[in-house]
Amino acid sequence: MAELSIIDNKLPEAKKNYEKAFGTGYSFPSDKFNAFAVSYFMKDTIKSIQYFNDLAALGQDKEKFIKYFLHSDPKPNPYIDFVTKDYKNIHEKVMKSEMPLLAKKMDAIFKMDQDCRNNGSEDNLLSCDRKVREQLYAFIDTYGFPSYKKVGVLEEGVIQATNVGNFDMMLWHTRGLPEEEIYSIGLENVKKGVYDARRFAMGFFYQGSDYPVAVPYDPITKEELDAINKKRAEIYLEPIEDYIRKVAYHTKNELYYRGDYCFLDPFLCIYSLNQPLVIKE
Repeated sequence: MAELSIIDNKLPEAKKNYEKAFGTGYSFPSDKFNAFAVSYFMKDTIKSIQYFNDLAALGQDKEKFIKYFLHSDPKPNPYIDFVTKDYKNIHEKVMKSEMPLLAKKMDAIFKMDQDCRNNGSEDNLLSCDRKVREQLYAFIDTYGFPSYKKVGVLEEGVIQATNVGNFDMMLWHTRGLPEEEIYSIGLENVKKGVYDARRFAMGFFYQGSDYPVAVPYDPITKEELDAINKKRAEIYLEPIEDYIRKVAYHTKNELYYRGDYCFLDPFLCIYSLNQPLVIKE
């Protein structure tokens, strides 16, 4: 709801919606980034500090954050310097925690994933990927699901809180194979509230999926649209109609959301950008 409020240029409403959502304990790093953006542009200093500190506690790098958030603006910005003033102390604590170690372990597994693609043969890709997932499952058995609470935003590929992580990419590489255990692991943790449903949806963009949650390629009936929206609701996603509004907004205005190609459903978005929703009469 907060993102829809942003689209409607109702920032005070968006701010209230974020505060309400965070009060339930259900939030993800990209939400905290978006909430920071809203608070920053509303000059709510207290909330800006709070949301930046939340990101810093997940390992967000301050220099990369500022460069990314301000579009590499070289001008001095005393206000953003002030709202990020607690970074050093927070970052030192993070780097002494288990989070960097677990992030490096996930990086090592994802390097194996990339080796399958860059150095292996296409004929052996499926078997190579399965060996990678065996390592992933062993990690989960030992340390638990690699949620943002475990690995933060410290994985090598995660420059910002809005970027996709290693588990997301390995799920993406398993698209079309819904029988694989990675799907049940992802869904289980979505329902626990520790894995972002927007990331989980990446594996189900294609037509014929067991979870048809993307914008359909072909014209559909109102009843079929209702069925898609029901599936989306099962994993805490908004209706297709609202999703299309978000995609359209993002393509026109990247003020708040940078890093992923789209601030919602990062990969799913790519396959929906120019895809109109056509309802049969």
